[in-house]
Amino acid sequence: MINRLKLNTTCATLFFSLTLAGCSSTALHSPKANNPNAFVSNAEASEQLAESKTCCDSLQQLTYQPLDNTEVQYIAFDNNALSYNFESGKSLYKAYKIDKNISELKMTVSGLFYNTVFVPQILLLDSNFKKTRIISADKFAYIPAKFLNGDQLTASLTIKRPNLSNPNNETYFVIYTTQEAIQDTTTVTHPAKLDARARSLAEPNIADPVISHSAMGVVKIEFETENNSDDYVASEVASEPAPVEQQLQNNVTDRQFNEMITTAVENNEIEKAMQLVDQAEAAGSTSARDTFVDAIKK
Repeated sequence: MINRLKLNTTCATLFFSLTLAGCSSTALHSPKANNPNAFVSNAEASEQLAESKTCCDSLQQLTYQPLDNTEVQYIAFDNNALSYNFESGKSLYKAYKIDKNISELKMTVSGLFYNTVFVPQILLLDSNFKKTRIISADKFAYIPAKFLNGDQLTASLTIKRPNLSNPNNETYFVIYTTQEAIQDTTTVTHPAKLDARARSLAEPNIADPVISHSAMGVVKIEFETENNSDDYVASEVASEPAPVEQQLQNNVTDRQFNEMITTAVENNEIEKAMQLVDQAEAAGSTSARDTFVDAIKK
């Protein structure tokens, strides 16, 4: 049996040694140790970004990698990454294409802290590279270090594609950051306070570190997926057109779905709106996703 006091002492030592190394902690997978070129000063990172040559003129021309949806990935945004002039400013990026047989993809995306942090923003595109939605940088919430996970800025999202033959399905996504985010900072909880909380002790009166955001860094992605078989796709494509009376009924349903989608977006209930889009498309709607996109743009 592990001695609890020894374990606590070991954890405390780990917390404080990581604090001396860079004010924020990540055990097991150290972002600095595994990606040394991704954690330079924010000034040096911005300089390298400014000097980098942009890869392309349009989102369609970005380099999209096949999505390797293993359980956890660590992605370095360093001097080897490509850059692009997004609407929110120039940024390093990583772009991915989702496998055609994935009907549902759940992602948790986290910017990892060390001496700086890269704050992610996620752009999702349909099969024609049309923007469907953006998970903006300000949606990433600070999660204090806990156990073997270091400080993180984290957001989760779900991509649902019940009809895999629908060209409006979200097919590509791009991870990057914004010029506004790079200029900002995040205050993280001091490791000594976290250690005190873990021991149920009084927290020390000590200032929390302020971490600068950066144009470079490391992002962690965790995946959950559901795959649809080819039989499902074939049944969707081969289905016969509905009778005229049923089509008229579906048009009424379309209008109702579109109204609910618009209302959900206006109430900032984005996840609810996306669920309505999925339900509408499963019922045969071809206008629900466009309604969602138009509502987001307003």
